Amino acid sequence: MDANVPRPLIVGPDEESEQWAGAIAAHIGAPHTVLRKVRSGDRDVAIALPDLRHFRDRTPVVVDDIASSGRTLLVAGRQLIEQGLPTPECVVVHALLDGEAHAELLRVFSRFTSTDSVPHPSNRIALAPLFARAPLEGQRGSPPFSRTLARRPIQAMRSVHVEAKEVQRRVQARRG
Repeated sequence: MDANVPRPLIVGPDEESEQWAGAIAAHIGAPHTVLRKVRSGDRDVAIALPDLRHFRDRTPVVVDDIASSGRTLLVAGRQLIEQGLPTPECVVVHALLDGEAHAELLRVFSRFTSTDSVPHPSNRIALAPLFARAPLEGQRGSPPFSRTLARRPIQAMRSVHVEAKEVQRRVQARRG
């Protein structure tokens, strides 16, 4: 990420994202913050933002695991802009957005990027090379998922696939 975004500020849109926002920020040596989400329904989201004006020289990068309706990401992106920060970027693992939600996000974020775990027009991060490198990294004392992938690669890849399918099922049921 640090190669693609100059001076990033990693932003988690809600408390659940603390684990990966913090890990990404630590990995690239960037600051991070986590917002507080208050959800009143599937499409009614309020977000409490701390004062981030001292980060106006950094590009916010909102990171999340799943984008389904996109509401949380939209609110977060708009509020970052309202505080005078540069136009934010967004990166998600699973993009489960329909065309309308994706178009709305593109009006707020300078770039919306997802992994290829679920086919989507925003796919720009290929997971296969990460899975291919993981067995070697697992031998060098890397994170637990890499060690699991090194020891049981088929099981690890299946678990990611099963998770993505389950997320798709839940989103379709919610829309349904």
